[in-house]
Amino acid sequence: ITLEPIGGTRTFADLWNDPFGAMGRKREHHLVTGPDLITVLPLPKEGQPEGFTGAIGDFDASWSLSHKFANVGEPVVLTIKIAGQGNFSRMEAPVLNLKDSWKIDDPKSEFRNSDGIGYSGTKVFEYVLSPNEPGNLQIGPLHFSYFDPTSAEYRSIELMPHRLEVTGKALPVVTEEQ
Repeated sequence: ITLEPIGGTRTFADLWNDPFGAMGRKREHHLVTGPDLITVLPLPKEGQPEGFTGAIGDFDASWSLSHKFANVGEPVVLTIKIAGQGNFSRMEAPVLNLKDSWKIDDPKSEFRNSDGIGYSGTKVFEYVLSPNEPGNLQIGPLHFSYFDPTSAEYRSIELMPHRLEVTGKALPVVTEEQ
């Protein structure tokens, strides 16, 4: 990719005579930038982890559950926070590989910008889960993978499992045909 030169005439206050620019003389200056070359490489296929969803940057991840105890059918919120620097706008929600013992709603996401341009911050994903059966149910472990452009390598973060103690009677399994 080549970024073309940008040029044009701009009017600036003469800051040498008035550092606040209010009373100084206005002068026209012609500015021209030189061309810049940016090399864009495809992501390597070699070493790409299963479940990689396109995150590029340098990230850290954490997660939590809204409850440690629940009744069958009671909604529980699973929150995943991914913080750092990178392409948050292209970051997709991590995939949850849970058994049929859960009803899982589509995740909602929110980006909390910390630098004003959207390169640094925290992306928060919230999943509403409802257990379909009683027991000491395990959620996770969860893996989040990203490509680190500084090291030119894929990185994976493993988030340790959470347990949820669920009481009550199992709900009937609903299939698409019913």
